Amino acid sequence: MTLLIVLSLIAVGMVAMAGRVLFVEYPRSAVDATRNQLFEIRDELFDLARSGAVKFDHPGYVAARDLINGMIRYAHDVSAIHLLFANVMANHSAKRLRKAVNASIRHDLNSLPKSAKEPVDLILAKASLALARLVIFRSVGLSSLFAMYAAFHGLTTICVHLKSSLGRLQHVGTESAGAHSERRNNVEESMQEVIDHGPMRKVPRLVAREAGRYARRFELDMLPQAA
Repeated sequence: MTLLIVLSLIAVGMVAMAGRVLFVEYPRSAVDATRNQLFEIRDELFDLARSGAVKFDHPGYVAARDLINGMIRYAHDVSAIHLLFANVMANHSAKRLRKAVNASIRHDLNSLPKSAKEPVDLILAKASLALARLVIFRSVGLSSLFAMYAAFHGLTTICVHLKSSLGRLQHVGTESAGAHSERRNNVEESMQEVIDHGPMRKVPRLVAREAGRYARRFELDMLPQAA
């Protein structure tokens, strides 16, 4: 009986530990990794201004910086459930406010000089993509489905390349190193393709639409400190 109780306690402890790892530590590590990536992206924006392409006090630069700062500060709020409520269940006034904030940010971004507009847009796209990945990878269920889909997509692509390579071998008798390298990286590349073209392709757009709200919250939180 004592042995049974001890084994039961050990089993309960292991389940509790596994639950903490999967539902606490795993999401937290995804948020930390995303914040680190966003810090690097913000450094790219800073380097762009330091190069002289845009002034540090330009409204477009300030808007882009506040967008990224808002993403960093509120990364822990970003989740699939959050996007669902924010984009589907938001009332009319909330949608109108978000639209007005995004219009104001877009106006400032459009005022950027031509030499800086495209690089800034690319930097913000990378930031939105980083948050889109966070939506997927902070959820055990979504990340598992994503991994299975990406693996299936990658293996399918590898099979296609192998079939093509075997066909060429019948005529040439050898295979180029470039094709081998391309096959080897197909699984990794397929993860990006799933986000760009797969069932998760709408997530970056939803995140980009929400980015204005993060910037607005960041500005409001900074007002007392500025005062």
